Amino acid sequence: MIKAVPLVFALLLLGGCEQMTDPLSPREVRELALARAKWNGSSIRNEYQFEVRQSCFCPPEVTEWHTVTVRNGAVVSVKNAAGTVLPSNRWSWYRTVDQLFEQLIRTGESELEDITVQFDAEFGYPVEMNFLYSSRIADAGGATYARKLQGLSFSASASLP
Repeated sequence: MIKAVPLVFALLLLGGCEQMTDPLSPREVRELALARAKWNGSSIRNEYQFEVRQSCFCPPEVTEWHTVTVRNGAVVSVKNAAGTVLPSNRWSWYRTVDQLFEQLIRTGESELEDITVQFDAEFGYPVEMNFLYSSRIADAGGATYARKLQGLSFSASASLP
């Protein structure tokens, strides 16, 4: 029984080290919580559009700005800069704001080494998320950028025949 104590202590210590390598610092976790609360309290949360692009080794079109339209928590349209709607089988490449937050929240479950994130001051959504999977590998990371978020509003007369 006495031999088990050092083993238990070592496991607890290693578990604590795992927590110390979380890619989000305690300050960043607080900022994430505040930004998420701001977004959750937003009046436009269910119907909005915004522009998004990624920086990664991805299909080239993902690295260009696209306008994503979201209704009731789902992507309903993705348009490129020329205004052309992408086929719906490519919409999964683009995330809603809630999915961007989920990506940040799940960071402890991945092999991420570090994350830096910036949030929009008005609505709280992530405007820049940089992910580093390993500082020893030059291309082991990526980034997501978002901008120009606006709520969708429809006038009452627009729904009349």
